[in-house]
Amino acid sequence: MRKSFLTTVNKAWKYAILLILWELGARFAGNPLLFPGVGPVFRSFLTVCRRDYPVIFHTLSDLFLSFSFSLFSSLFLAICAARYKNIRALLSPVFSLVNATPSVILIILVLIWRNAGSVPFAVSTAVLIPILTSGILDALDANEQEIGDVCRVYRITGWRRIRFVDLPGIFRRFSGQLPANAALNLKLLVSAELLSQKAASIGGKIFYHKLYLETAFLFAWIAVIFLLNQLLFKLGAFLFKKLQNESGPCGDRF
Repeated sequence: MRKSFLTTVNKAWKYAILLILWELGARFAGNPLLFPGVGPVFRSFLTVCRRDYPVIFHTLSDLFLSFSFSLFSSLFLAICAARYKNIRALLSPVFSLVNATPSVILIILVLIWRNAGSVPFAVSTAVLIPILTSGILDALDANEQEIGDVCRVYRITGWRRIRFVDLPGIFRRFSGQLPANAALNLKLLVSAELLSQKAASIGGKIFYHKLYLETAFLFAWIAVIFLLNQLLFKLGAFLFKKLQNESGPCGDRF
């Protein structure tokens, strides 16, 4: 308890020093249009939370949808690629091409093919699926090296292996990376919303405030995105710990 309190105090001091430096920098700049102080940004932050909370929930719903689709698609692709070398050989150049392509180009292509509303989902899933699939595939490869011979000796194949060996192995080795991937998904979504100028979204609001040079609101939205990132990390860590305690050692039930 005391250690947790000291950690909280230590973090609070760090943020307090950052805010003091920010206010000093704003006073030194002397131009609130370019570099607003802490007060205007805080008031803008309260306005955003009070007025634009439906926009925040809309982006969060898009985040949940795109991340869930990417995760389940990646699970399916990784399990297939781990079983069949031809599928792995086919996916490798496709993923390499997607990873090498800048997100801006993907956004432009989706804008040519579809409407602006579909850009955030399409771009975030296109970028995230290769990352998630590669991580899950690495977990499956490590699982094969560790316990593959045992599964073959005891003839644990098909759905039994996926359920009692592969999925627990993926959870044990890969689930700790999911909060960071969810945070990356949020960044991709907001970037795609901004460049596609999607209405009723965080990125769309940022584009609107940029047009009217409302810098305090831009910093307020940065604070909102930062808090959402922290929430994703905390929520992911909590769920990971809870599931880990409930599931017990992986692979002990086959």
